[in-house]
Amino acid sequence: LVFCTSSFFSIYFKYYDSLLVGRGLVKESKQCILASKVLQIVLVYVLLLASVGLMGVCIANLISPFLGRYLAHHFFYDQNYMVKPFQMNLKVKFSKLYGIMRKKLELTLLALIVHGNLVCSLLVCISRQT
Repeated sequence: LVFCTSSFFSIYFKYYDSLLVGRGLVKESKQCILASKVLQIVLVYVLLLASVGLMGVCIANLISPFLGRYLAHHFFYDQNYMVKPFQMNLKVKFSKLYGIMRKKLELTLLALIVHGNLVCSLLVCISRQT
C-alpha cells in the first residue's frame, strides 16, 4: 500500500518537471530532481539503520517527491519569471505536450523491455523443446 501510494505521488508530481522545462528552467528542474533523490537516499540510509527494513525504502520513496514538488512549485511561481497570461498559456501548452511526449517515450521503452523479455523467454522455451 505504501509503495503504491509512493508511486502515485511520484508520477503525479512529474508534471512540474515538464512545466519547468517548458518555461526554460532546465537547471532548476534538475535541481529539484537531484534534491529529491538526495533526500530519498538519506532517508533510506537512516531508516535502514533504524532497522525498519524494506518498509523504510517505501517510506523514503513516499516522502521524497514532496520535496521535489515544493522546490518546483517555488521555482515555477517565482515573481522573477512571471510572464503575460497569453505567453503563459502558450508555454504551459507546449510544456504539457512535452510532458505527454516524454511519457509516451517512457511507456514505449517499457513496452520494448517487456516485449524483449517475453521474446527471450519464448526462445528459451522453444530451444528446450527441440
